[in-house]
Amino acid sequence: MDRPPPGIMIAIVPHAHAEPDEDHLDREGNGGDSEVHRRIQGNVELLRRHGPMGARLLRLYADSLIHLVDAFNDRDRHAFEEACEECVDRLHELIQAKRGSSKRGSK
Repeated sequence: MDRPPPGIMIAIVPHAHAEPDEDHLDREGNGGDSEVHRRIQGNVELLRRHGPMGARLLRLYADSLIHLVDAFNDRDRHAFEEACEECVDRLHELIQAKRGSSKRGSK
């Protein structure tokens, strides 16, 4: 039986020290300056500035996280260590692309 392709879920959780409003609904709309919002906005800007190449970088990072989780679940220490290195490399590429975008945007 074929196994369905792995999926990824990225959860964004507020910090415990934050004082969220009732039911975490952000009724006042002031969550736009939160760390989470800035990080997501950075990914959106990456996609806007780099187009398909930015999408490829995000996809490679997401895939590396899937490999990491699969290796952990399989209890494969060697594959887990390789997946850790892959995650670091992919995240580094994302950060470099975002820095390059912000430098170009500030000129």
